[in-house]
Amino acid sequence: MALPTISSSSSSSSDTSPWCYDVFLSFRGKDTRNTFTAHLYRALTQKGIRTFLDKDELIRGDEISPALLEAIEVSRISIIVFSKNYASSTWCLDELLKILDQCKESMQQRVLLVFYHVDPSDVRHQRKSFGKALAKHAGKLNVDMKLQLWKEALREVAQLSGYHLTRKRNESNFIENIVQDVSRMANDHLYLHVAEHPVGLKPRVEDVKLHLSVGTKDTRMIGIFGVGGIGKTTLAKAIYNSIAFQFETSCFLPIDSDTWNQVNRLVQLQNTLLSKILGGCRSLEVDNIDTGIHMIKRRLHSKRVLLILDGVDHLDQ
Repeated sequence: MALPTISSSSSSSSDTSPWCYDVFLSFRGKDTRNTFTAHLYRALTQKGIRTFLDKDELIRGDEISPALLEAIEVSRISIIVFSKNYASSTWCLDELLKILDQCKESMQQRVLLVFYHVDPSDVRHQRKSFGKALAKHAGKLNVDMKLQLWKEALREVAQLSGYHLTRKRNESNFIENIVQDVSRMANDHLYLHVAEHPVGLKPRVEDVKLHLSVGTKDTRMIGIFGVGGIGKTTLAKAIYNSIAFQFETSCFLPIDSDTWNQVNRLVQLQNTLLSKILGGCRSLEVDNIDTGIHMIKRRLHSKRVLLILDGVDHLDQ
């Protein structure tokens, strides 16, 4: 059987998702387990978002369990719920360290912060309950060496923007906003259907991945070409499934060559691309080709984006 040919250039499913969970929840049990975190967990799961919640209410030891470390590694998004007594738990602080380390190691993982009745500046500057908790940890056996790491982690993570719940805000609406944002993130990379075990597919996927050099800062362009019916679309879908999670956002966009030259069709494709990449905001819709070109350049220039155009048969496309 003939196989598609691969051509590459640079400037400057068959594979499954690596995530077992969409969300890992890090929280202080005594503060929010039966209140806010329980409500957030329920709202996430009702939306079909796979969420890891540590349900072990037994007395914890000093060391974070291997099971929790693994859960963080296989969760695409970590939600950290900062509450009054979060820093009093060495377990929570170790979770925080692991989450930050994991995000630095694997850039496709994300962190969301929830400041539950605490001021973000108190977390960042370790004041009030956070300062008191860290002071209590100081000098304890097996803790003193980690103390500086915990402090640095709190300062670093609190620089990120987050959701701040005050007593004046409606908690139900607050949770709904979080769930909407998480749902959008979790659905960024929906996996495409590929026939199971097609002959010769896996080596071709690996070949393309070598050409792409995913993880570098270069812009890469790969062309897959060949006569009709030899599996170009199947290969493209398998590649998408294999690497989409490594990008901030991604889009698999089918091209119909028969309608390509129709002005309205090209504008529709531009709007489809913007919607998939940027989350479906109607204010970003364009009504002519030139505006679409400008909008795509302006909105995507700073993002790590995987874009696959399926069905291109002319260079001018």
